[in-house]
Amino acid sequence: MKNILLLLVLLFVLFGCNDNSKQEETLQFNQQFDEAIELINQNEFQSAKGILTELEETLSSSKEHNDLLKNVQTELHNVEDQIAQNKQLALILLDIYENYGVVSPNHGYHESEYTTGVVYTELIDFNNDAKKELYILFKSNDYQTDEMEHRNQNGYIEEVWGASESDPSLLWDAFYTIDSSTASDLAVTLVKLKNNTTAIKHSSDMTRQGIEYSHNLFFTLQDKTISLTDEFYYALNNNFEEDNFFYGVNGDTVDQQTYEKAFDTYAGEEQPIIKSSIGTKEFAMDLSPISSLENVINTLTTDMGDFANGKEATMTPELEQAITDYSYFGNIDKRDTLTYESMIAYVILHNIVESDAPGEYGAGYTEQTVKNAVKEYFNVDLDPSSLDLPSEFDLENWNWMYYKDGIFQVAASDFYDDVVIRNIEKIVQVTDDLLFAKVNDLNFDYMNHSLNTNLDFDYNPYINKPIEQWPDHAQPYLKRELPTYLLLHQNNNRYQLYYHGNKVITSEEIEEF
Repeated sequence: MKNILLLLVLLFVLFGCNDNSKQEETLQFNQQFDEAIELINQNEFQSAKGILTELEETLSSSKEHNDLLKNVQTELHNVEDQIAQNKQLALILLDIYENYGVVSPNHGYHESEYTTGVVYTELIDFNNDAKKELYILFKSNDYQTDEMEHRNQNGYIEEVWGASESDPSLLWDAFYTIDSSTASDLAVTLVKLKNNTTAIKHSSDMTRQGIEYSHNLFFTLQDKTISLTDEFYYALNNNFEEDNFFYGVNGDTVDQQTYEKAFDTYAGEEQPIIKSSIGTKEFAMDLSPISSLENVINTLTTDMGDFANGKEATMTPELEQAITDYSYFGNIDKRDTLTYESMIAYVILHNIVESDAPGEYGAGYTEQTVKNAVKEYFNVDLDPSSLDLPSEFDLENWNWMYYKDGIFQVAASDFYDDVVIRNIEKIVQVTDDLLFAKVNDLNFDYMNHSLNTNLDFDYNPYINKPIEQWPDHAQPYLKRELPTYLLLHQNNNRYQLYYHGNKVITSEEIEEF
């Protein structure tokens, strides 16, 4: 009898402990799921993806958490879709940034025709479907050769892009001239309407010969395109005392009450972009282009991408020097032959190689000398004959060099770079011999500062200080860049550069190197 009672007690304790253990396990799983949801709400999609992926693997081996598993799988699918669509918009924005640059904070609307750069960008939910579109305004000129021909004009290009399951789509584009001799009464405003959608408003208001005119057009996102939804026209002729009002809606003449009722549907919170006065235009917002770029990029991409939580690499003097040395050129991508000219520029213009051939207009460099250096620094087997390199007939296009008969010919000129002040933010050890780094660059236009101020200025004491702590005379010549990412290959005591650009590469892309 005592044995039976003892057995019952043991069974009660055993199953009671198991129940407590299962409850604790369930609580832990739910807490992990809640943590992932919180990260999603904070736009930390990569971190959320990591938690959900591990949770799915754990729950898939259990039959006791099916409901939670379904929720995890649903959220994981949504997160993966969001990451992919965010990447689409990020690449659009970064491509524009890389090709057009960014305007200075003191940029004026009627700036030089040669100026290009991003003016303003923002993520906006134009149709209140919980998915934001990319709005961007940037300066272009007639000298651009963009594949999208509407961009090759001297003025401001306004675009709205939407993401999808496959490729991004251009939902809207408009052009605003800088020519003050043409009609310049057009103002541009973003209006958040009462239904939480957003409209692009074009308005023209003027008074001429006693007649007041007001013309307003509203463009909204409908059926995957932004198009004209409603047009309003109003005129008051002060030369007459009676019957001097005119109201029009979408081409029809209407009475005042009908006009005001229709117009009121577009009442909302207005964000002016461009304002106009007689003969001139100016921006209606405080210009802070690099900040608006950073805000959008930070929303669309997770810092360091797949490597955000990776093991930090040990900083050595050699590694720090390599990252600093690889700062004076544009994009590098070992996979992309279009960037190989940047590799050639690096080894020639930074005196990695010495001239070893007669120069027709300056210095000459033999093909083998350049190939050896490119192999050493970038681990690329260069084949100049397979590249679309400039020829001697391209000199009129301001090319810095041309390739002829196995010789790289460099024009006799002084080549000048901004001083790049590089701040290394993070380095992650990807594999035994690959490192991924994030850096923040501040460019100082030392030459133009010297020419325009006639000051012998030593910038070195200010290298680690924020822009606002630099002298007033130097601040206009400083330009903050978007974060730059580097993929470095450690080859014995040398660090070879595989990638250098503003786009975050993924763990899957790493395998392509």
